[in-house]
Amino acid sequence: MYTQDEIMNKHLFYRNGELFCDDVPVTEIIREMGTPLYIYSKAILEEKYNAIARAFSDIDTTICFAVKSCSSMPVLRVLYDLGSGFDIVSGGELFRIVNCCGDTSKVVFSGVGKTDKEIKYALEKGVLLFNIESEAELSNINLIAGQMNVKAPVGLRINPDVDPRTHKKTTTGKKENKFGIDFSTASKIIENLSSYPNITLKAFSMHIGSPVYSTQPYADALDKILEFIDSRSGLPDSIEYIDCGGGFGLLYNDEAVPDFTDYADVIVPGVKKSGLKLILEPGRPIAGNAGVLIASVLYRKSNPRKNFVITDAGMHSLVRPAMYGSYHGIWLVK
Repeated sequence: MYTQDEIMNKHLFYRNGELFCDDVPVTEIIREMGTPLYIYSKAILEEKYNAIARAFSDIDTTICFAVKSCSSMPVLRVLYDLGSGFDIVSGGELFRIVNCCGDTSKVVFSGVGKTDKEIKYALEKGVLLFNIESEAELSNINLIAGQMNVKAPVGLRINPDVDPRTHKKTTTGKKENKFGIDFSTASKIIENLSSYPNITLKAFSMHIGSPVYSTQPYADALDKILEFIDSRSGLPDSIEYIDCGGGFGLLYNDEAVPDFTDYADVIVPGVKKSGLKLILEPGRPIAGNAGVLIASVLYRKSNPRKNFVITDAGMHSLVRPAMYGSYHGIWLVK
């Protein structure tokens, strides 16, 4: 992966004291579009996606870009043209995929709060699978699929109770988190699959958090999932995938970020041995350093304790620093 300096030099760079993105002067974009606005480097999007694809090329891997990380339709179209699928958590995100890409055959529908309307919409559009987060959700999808006279493809999202060693607000794979089902519940569902006649079990899934700057939590979580699979007899032949989620680390400041090949080294061998295909749901490792938020300074003010710079971009434009103190670098356009 690129360091911050390498990104700046390669696709976001200064020429004669002026910021360029993919060889286009940012000032020209501002004159046409105004501020605030987001600008994305197509070249960085392509390079990051392709780097992940290369790292996991030893097995059959479907990369499903996490739309929650960047729902810009032109960005989604760039990734679709590279072969990407999509990880979604709402009907609105699915609507974007339908309208900018058309093909929904590689869409994974995650999230704990899928509504009836969203479930029906996803079944109509033919998503790859629903990641199931609870018994109640599974029962509801089974009911809706029956009413529509279709089979709903699902993956059981298992909470492996593994600490990803990241911020508590973005930890998703510990037992106190709302995401996924525990192993006991997963066993119960598998034993009673006949109670869900309108369901096809396609995958076992996990997502432990984001960003994860160590590969060990992935190894620990995957080991638990694979051990669970090995311990079950009579699993249906319909199971095709292990979905390892997303969460790969991204350089914001001075973090030690593993390369995509480092993550692959702890994921690929186990999945390959299982004979199943792999699904990944990366978001920020592809889009995070591909974009910049451009804002104009409106006012400067001071008080005895602090100096302030007021811009036309607000917390709603970049919530992470205000929400949990995340670092984002600031560059001058000119």
